Amino acid sequence: MRKFYLSFILIYFCIFFQGHAQSGIYENYLIVDSGSGTTYYDLLPPTPAPGNEDFHGWDFGTFAPTQTFTLQGFQNKTYKCDTDDVLDGSLYYRVYLSTDPAPAFIGPITTTTVIFDEDDPSCFIGSDRRQTWEDSSLTTNIVAGLADGLYHFEVYTTADFTYSTGSGTHVADNAGSYYRATFMICNDTVPPVFDPPPADITVECLGDELPVTDLDWTDSCDGTGTVTGSDSVLSGGACGGTITRTWTHTDSDGNTATVTQTITVDDNTAPTAVNPTDISVQCAADVPAPDVTVVTTEADNCTVNPTVSFVSDVSDGNSNPEIITRTYSVTDDCGNSINVTQTITVDDTIDPTISCPADIVVSNDAGLCTAVINYTAPVGADNCAGQTTVQIAGLASGSAFPV
Repeated sequence: MRKFYLSFILIYFCIFFQGHAQSGIYENYLIVDSGSGTTYYDLLPPTPAPGNEDFHGWDFGTFAPTQTFTLQGFQNKTYKCDTDDVLDGSLYYRVYLSTDPAPAFIGPITTTTVIFDEDDPSCFIGSDRRQTWEDSSLTTNIVAGLADGLYHFEVYTTADFTYSTGSGTHVADNAGSYYRATFMICNDTVPPVFDPPPADITVECLGDELPVTDLDWTDSCDGTGTVTGSDSVLSGGACGGTITRTWTHTDSDGNTATVTQTITVDDNTAPTAVNPTDISVQCAADVPAPDVTVVTTEADNCTVNPTVSFVSDVSDGNSNPEIITRTYSVTDDCGNSINVTQTITVDDTIDPTISCPADIVVSNDAGLCTAVINYTAPVGADNCAGQTTVQIAGLASGSAFPV
């Protein structure tokens, strides 16, 4: 929308200066595609519509000779009051090295196409219109054939008009200084140069690698910048495999530089565990079967649940007490292992028992001073298997006992 002060001037001109030109350019734009699509750049500052950058002072960056920077056209927005009549719109432009004298402008590139036309409420006398003139059909690549260097890109627009006593041309040229943007041409065949990447490292566990970092680069044409690295998938597994961290940058001329860091994942740390609690039993039969669940403190720096396995039972060969050393292994996913031991003491401390039959009374055999006596042998018992009952005194059952 036109500024208030401009409306005030138009009203003033229309009412008090009807004998002079009552028309003009109140907005104008340059239409280009510098590589990111069609864009309208505002020529008359400040920018009247949100989203339009000011052309004057704009740096379009660096281009290779093989790239395109297309001048697509221009747009004039004009007003006219009373007897004035705007006839057309024209664009003039020039591109030259900043170290060279400015050449003549190329133009006019003229359009008579009106893409918008409405009543101008700021005029009250005669015919009053606001019109938008546009030509967006150009396909001029302004960087074609340019040598290396910093370039000025200068433009201005005009609008021819007539009025009751004559004709003229409105000029929007930044008060004779023209609207100027800049860009660089660089024919670069040298890839960018990265700062040295981090040194190759070895970590114990997948996930121990440091976060991906940014790496700076410099380029003979593009200046400087920063690239964030990216990691490959783990190759070779978590026990000696590698991750390749890569930084890549391609400059505006298509030259590519790549640096890498190799991260080796190799777990060399054994698990940890505390020896299970020692136990004592009375009998060999009481020795429990191996049970990996007695190892309860197994842990590892990488493996969440290391594997506990029974290894062996080794006796000292003694008895009562007998010492059995029971060994378990704790192994992580990379084969790192430790052993823990449990001491089992077999020591029967309970005496056996014996049950003797009741006393018996017999008479001697006739004519003899003895009697043959048969009796039931007493029975011995023990808490552990393998007990024996042995007569250590007196006559055996069936013997002739003296009277």
